[in-house]
Amino acid sequence: MKPILGEINGEYLEDILHVAADQTETVWAAVAYATDDRLFKWAYKKNIPVKFWGRWDAGYCVRPEIAQWFINRRNANYQCFFLTHYHPKVIWWRGFGVYFGSANLTDAAWYGNVEAGVFLTEDEIDEQEMRGTLEHFFSKIREHAFPVSTEIVKELERRRSRDSTNKKQAEDDNRAFATKG
Repeated sequence: MKPILGEINGEYLEDILHVAADQTETVWAAVAYATDDRLFKWAYKKNIPVKFWGRWDAGYCVRPEIAQWFINRRNANYQCFFLTHYHPKVIWWRGFGVYFGSANLTDAAWYGNVEAGVFLTEDEIDEQEMRGTLEHFFSKIREHAFPVSTEIVKELERRRSRDSTNKKQAEDDNRAFATKG
């Protein structure tokens, strides 16, 4: 087991991408927020299938371009789904290991935020008798998920447009909050 704590211990989520390709059969990513596509592009470049489950709510959780990326490649190897009432951060490089933690698939989570998680190898998954639990977790989210569609992409674009009009106010609020500390 390895703690993934970013700048705190020098272990970053992206480090896994540099060593996982040869052993990874497929990637199952159950991550609420996805605005950074590096995991998906990495898998595609390495010809590794991906199943991704993202969050669907009234906000802007998954970048429309990511949803469209899956539509453009839609086949058994590249699948994207959405769920409501959903907030996990579990990435299973099947054949290599699994990450459990706080990191979403965002640029800030990969590089800027202090995130906290752990990575377990496939051997550790088996030693801890976690394989069945992981498979059950992904089976349950599959039961409640719905697939990406062009309608979902359009709605994500609408939400992004709506949210960008409020972005200046949010930035002002964040600056004011940061100066109070």
